[in-house]
Amino acid sequence: MKKRAWIVFSGESGVSLLPRIRRTYAPRGRTPVLRHRLNRERASMAAALGYHATAPARGPRLCFRLKPGSYNTASLTEVLEQVKTFYAGEPVILVRDGLSAHWSRGMRAWAADQDWLTLERLPAYCSIPHSMGICPDDRSVSGVGCRAMVLRVRQDSRSGERAMVLRLARARKALRDLAMRARMVELSWAGETVPAIAWELVCSEKTVRRWLHRFNQSGLEGLEDLGGQGRKPRITQAERSRIIALARSVPPGRLEVQPDGELEAAGESGPPLWTLDTLAQVARQDGIEIGRSQVRRILLAEGVRWRRTRSWTRSKDPDSEGKGRGSPASTPARPTVRRSSAPTSSGR
Repeated sequence: MKKRAWIVFSGESGVSLLPRIRRTYAPRGRTPVLRHRLNRERASMAAALGYHATAPARGPRLCFRLKPGSYNTASLTEVLEQVKTFYAGEPVILVRDGLSAHWSRGMRAWAADQDWLTLERLPAYCSIPHSMGICPDDRSVSGVGCRAMVLRVRQDSRSGERAMVLRLARARKALRDLAMRARMVELSWAGETVPAIAWELVCSEKTVRRWLHRFNQSGLEGLEDLGGQGRKPRITQAERSRIIALARSVPPGRLEVQPDGELEAAGESGPPLWTLDTLAQVARQDGIEIGRSQVRRILLAEGVRWRRTRSWTRSKDPDSEGKGRGSPASTPARPTVRRSSAPTSSGR
């Protein structure tokens, strides 16, 4: 009221250029056809509605601007230049929401040089009444209803915690995710809002809110990943070792040469060679619940190599004779006879 300025509320909205389907009338038997190029381009509108603080008789003033695409810091600066012309340089208190382009570094640096302009953040509103003084989503502290739902990290940091967060945010050899989370806390201490932090670190607002809540609850330990997440392995390391040892052992059904020269298997009912199916079957008999595909993944990860099964063998008897030369062909090759090129005719 003391500034005798215009209180201006501004905002942006997207406009789709695609035609909308509506009911209409047409002659019977003729379907109405609406022709359109169906391009996916969009337009955006920025509008500003102002009321004078001390002279309500001057009435409201509305100005707007359309442009293709979306608004960013540069285009919003051009809009504010037109707002200055529209209000003839009179003092303006501009109230806007928490869009990242509204409060970017470039926008704040430009607004700092404008003596006619004062920027104010439009507080969000929570329609859920709560009398305990704490918003249900833990994003603000209020009385009857939320006036401002702005998430901040706690300022009463423990001993050495602030210095550790600042050191971690600037560390080059720290984990990338951990350093980014510490940077979120640092920017919140500097007064940045959740949208501004998300825009600065190129992440979602949901991610920023989650880690700021974790820091408020658990401090520096809350920025680390929780252990024990994900599905627990169904096979223990000891069972994996048993499967690998089983694959490297001799199959119980393989024929082995005994001291007396006879071929005999340790277990006639066992498999003569290891395959994925026989390994899974023997493992299940030993109490390990596993399937064929999982046996294959374990062996591939361990680097176990498979060998082709030989259907022949060589005798170890020193008196046995080796294979001789191949027998000659019983029928000699038929010589090629040159065919006559004289024409023949069955009619002669």
